Amino acid sequence: MAMLVLNSVFERTWSDRVEQQPATEYCVDVIAAVKNAYPGFLFMAEAYWGLEWELQQQGFDSCYDKRWYDRLEHDSAENVRLHLCADRAYQEKLVRFIENHDEPRALSVFSLQKERAAAVVIATISGATLFHEGQFEGKKVRLPVFLGRRPEEPTDRDLQAFYRTLVKAAASEGLQEGQWQLCERTGWPDNASCRNLRAWCRRSAAERLPGRGQLLRRMGAGAGTAALG
Repeated sequence: MAMLVLNSVFERTWSDRVEQQPATEYCVDVIAAVKNAYPGFLFMAEAYWGLEWELQQQGFDSCYDKRWYDRLEHDSAENVRLHLCADRAYQEKLVRFIENHDEPRALSVFSLQKERAAAVVIATISGATLFHEGQFEGKKVRLPVFLGRRPEEPTDRDLQAFYRTLVKAAASEGLQEGQWQLCERTGWPDNASCRNLRAWCRRSAAERLPGRGQLLRRMGAGAGTAALG
């Protein structure tokens, strides 16, 4: 919960119990000191409340994109697309997920088809991808982080195979190299159904690789084809 130590947030939370606000930000000081000693060390912020940009400016290499998760779950397809119109440098430092230790299991939120479609999305758009423990196996029970035991749950072999194929395909050179780019959609004046679609690609000097289409071809017809909106 990296945003809790931002001076502005800390002051709003504890203003009646603390002294004057520090002259510098805690995260700025800590990250600079660690990076000076270990330049390759990466900082990822568990971030909420729309403060991802501010945390990036303080030196975090990646931040949770909770707003993206909420839009996948609740918003229209068009709002999902608009989220991807943000500045590319900002998006490259976001962590995309469809479940984590604080959120419900993906299969308890999305239908099986929608989960597969959402997984293809987070694996091929810009930024980092977070897959949660048990997500590949189709776990449905979200455990409190302090609980040291869990119920027995059967593994969904089809879902597990899907995720293994997805991870392999998403790690291919064509989907890792080149510049990520959101594609335009067009339709007829009296038919706005194109707004239900999202498309993007990776463009290099040699070729343009459609991320979602390439993955669907590799995973077989019908994989991940459910609408997200």
